[in-house]
Amino acid sequence: MISSYLGNAILPPLNLHSAAWQSPPPATGPISILRWSDFKAFERSGSRQYDTPFQERYRRLDHTASALLLGDDSQLDNLHDLIWAICEQTQWWLSAHVFVAPIDLCVAMTAEVFGLLDAAFGSRLDPEVRNRMTREVQTRVLTPYLEQNFFWSDTESNWNAVCHAGVGVGALAFEKDPVRLDAIFDKILHGLPHFRDGFTDDGGCSEGPGYWRYGMYHFATLAFALHHFTRGEINLASDPKWTHVASYPVAVTTAPGRDLTFSDTTDAHAPFALSTASMLHTLTGVTDLFALCEQRDGKPVARTLLDLLTLPETIPAFNPAPFRSDALLPDLAIAKLHGHSGLVLGVKAGHNAEHHNHNDVGAFLLFHDGAQWFADPGAPVYSARTFNQHRYESLFTSSRGHCVPVINGLYQSPGDNFRGTLTTPATPDAKHAVVNFPAAYAVPELTTLTRELTLSTVAPEFTLRDHFTFDGSGLPVRDAFLTALPVEQRTASEVLLLHPNGHRALFRALTPGAFSVEELREESKESRTGQLLRRILFTPEKILPAQTLAFHFALLS
Repeated sequence: MISSYLGNAILPPLNLHSAAWQSPPPATGPISILRWSDFKAFERSGSRQYDTPFQERYRRLDHTASALLLGDDSQLDNLHDLIWAICEQTQWWLSAHVFVAPIDLCVAMTAEVFGLLDAAFGSRLDPEVRNRMTREVQTRVLTPYLEQNFFWSDTESNWNAVCHAGVGVGALAFEKDPVRLDAIFDKILHGLPHFRDGFTDDGGCSEGPGYWRYGMYHFATLAFALHHFTRGEINLASDPKWTHVASYPVAVTTAPGRDLTFSDTTDAHAPFALSTASMLHTLTGVTDLFALCEQRDGKPVARTLLDLLTLPETIPAFNPAPFRSDALLPDLAIAKLHGHSGLVLGVKAGHNAEHHNHNDVGAFLLFHDGAQWFADPGAPVYSARTFNQHRYESLFTSSRGHCVPVINGLYQSPGDNFRGTLTTPATPDAKHAVVNFPAAYAVPELTTLTRELTLSTVAPEFTLRDHFTFDGSGLPVRDAFLTALPVEQRTASEVLLLHPNGHRALFRALTPGAFSVEELREESKESRTGQLLRRILFTPEKILPAQTLAFHFALLS
């Protein structure tokens, strides 16, 4: 029974010496205003403009608490003010999440943050503020959780981990009634295993690297707190599968701070959370995640309150660059291959009903020196249509926004039955990925579609061959390639790609036909990074019952 451990701490003693600190100083001035009209904007137009000032309060809270923990006692009342302001909010959920009130991701995260603040500062907090935190978490989170059932309780997505973590950490910090505490954890321990089931057996996360970081950050927070609370008796990550899950970020990292941007992932993200690396090391023994964290003067960099609160006494020895190895996740159907001169190829098969799905079976990206030559644009700016029946009208989520063919004018369809398989044979001078994916298209006449991608290990080159066969006389096909780089068309069969770091690459068609290049200015307005996307289309000369479209990429300088 969890209640038998009542009175224990949920955090270990501080070990601030084992990391370098780097974070913005606490903000000064008025606390951000949460406007009713901003909240209603999602209902009225689909805009999520309310999210920005809402989340700014929490960033400011973290910076202020971190400064206080590091010895700036002048921040205590600033922390009180921020806690009080959040307690005064009419609701803690986001405007887009009214459908799951009273406990959405942000409601749960607020309970988690308040629980960590209480554990970190305890009696240093003014009793009135501390009592208010307790009361609000009880009323808004713990009691509703006991009295209601929520869709996220048995889902396999990040919602499961984030919401259960918030409820669990809040309960460990604020629930002193042993009967209620045990009842809360009975529900958590029944629902949380579904989150594990959402990962493939090789540890892969179909939601993409961004949502792995989000969901696992919160799962690890609950598991770490419960592990400490029970003095090591309960480890939610003891199943061997969690070791594979904890290794997933290394498999999809192309360079520090850069991922394979499959599913709803952003091209460049904040440094890997030191707290996630620390907590998962404690729970699973995996050390490679420390290599993904920012380093300074031989120490990993701490940027958040949780980074500081979860630091081990010493950082274990770890491989400084495990991400430079090739990776294959056969169950998830993703591969990462390293070629000559720092070229990295990412390839995806899978199916079109994954969590945070994009219609992207057979998609690939080619990464080099901080940018993608051929791009997977990742997640769009979220709006109402991102998660409703209009999801695939967006370039970013439809196959139009990925490096995959167009067949008889049709793009890929969403659904579990639209899928492909991936293999990665090797030869002495090259690495290969082969995707078979005729089932990704609702085209009955298409009998074969095989994509062969070859990355040279002796020269900075890459080739792609798409093999099509049809019943009957054939159908029109086009191959499409996405890039955020400037493109110069030199001839009908050659285009030049211009890298921001001064590199140039020649992309040639080896099949008779012609390239055309379109700038996707309107569609790129959904970009989170402000990138202007270009779509390079190749149309072969003839429509044939069987043909191969072949292309060659070479780095010039």
